[in-house]
Amino acid sequence: MSERWTLLISLNCRFTKMNKLSKYLHLPPKEKKIFHEALFFLYLAKISLLLFSFKRCLKFFPGKAVKNNKATPKELAQIKTALARANQTAFWLNVCLVQSLAGRYMLNRRNIPSRLSLGVLKDINNKIVHHAWLKTGDFEIVNKNSDYLELSFFE
Repeated sequence: MSERWTLLISLNCRFTKMNKLSKYLHLPPKEKKIFHEALFFLYLAKISLLLFSFKRCLKFFPGKAVKNNKATPKELAQIKTALARANQTAFWLNVCLVQSLAGRYMLNRRNIPSRLSLGVLKDINNKIVHHAWLKTGDFEIVNKNSDYLELSFFE
């Protein structure tokens, strides 16, 4: 009986990987390009946070002071989707801070201003949970997800 389950699980994993590959192959070229960019910056952000302090990483991922550039909702949605897709392919867990830094750099390349926020809240067990989120205007690139108390932000 356990051999059957092992076989079914391994087949399911193969189909899942093939399904992801099939989805990737059917992406339009522009979305593939944004996906590759997101994947690169997720890895760069993760490695930067492992090697350097957060304060130093912010120098690598500065905010743009451009206030006149209006990005289209479609362009912002593509960046958000690309980050989510690239996050699924990473071989480590990219937490919200890594995603926010990568998204910030992608927005900077397009001269789109952003606001990276850091916050906390207490969960039901009275433990402090920290979170980072990224916004440009009213659009959330990395979602806030809950009612976090914003402790600091970087524009």
